[in-house]
Amino acid sequence: MQEKIPSEFPFRSQAQIWAFGRFGQGGWITISNANSRTRVQLPPALFDVLAILMRAAKQVSSSEDWVPSGFLSAANLCRELKLHSRDTPNPLLPDLEHVTKYIYRLRKVFAKAMNPRVSAKNWARSMLEWVPFLGYRLSTPPQNLHLAILKDPKDKEGDALL
Repeated sequence: MQEKIPSEFPFRSQAQIWAFGRFGQGGWITISNANSRTRVQLPPALFDVLAILMRAAKQVSSSEDWVPSGFLSAANLCRELKLHSRDTPNPLLPDLEHVTKYIYRLRKVFAKAMNPRVSAKNWARSMLEWVPFLGYRLSTPPQNLHLAILKDPKDKEGDALL
């Protein structure tokens, strides 16, 4: 019988996030956690970061559940931000310092959305976690993340729901 190895990086939250918007234009998110549900508008850079992290969380990197998944290094996050925003009204050219600031601001949005309690700051840090050598990830199960990237109205193809 094969022993099941537990994950070293279990999800820290069961919160749900619904996000919709356009790369380079911002969007809206709804965060639901326990007895709280809040809707917040995000500026372009923060929406782009969140959308990229949500996509990373949805990608299955391994069939083994003990392998950490959903993590993006700061360098990969920079690369993804440049890629997804280059043809938008607000192209980003972030460096590692910018990414750190975006993560900080996104955590502040999460904390504020969950009410200005002392525990809200800690919850935001655990919701958007950082692990040395692995990077950043949204620490909630992928099935709790709902993302709709809206296409430009000029596009003939429909919206992308993830």
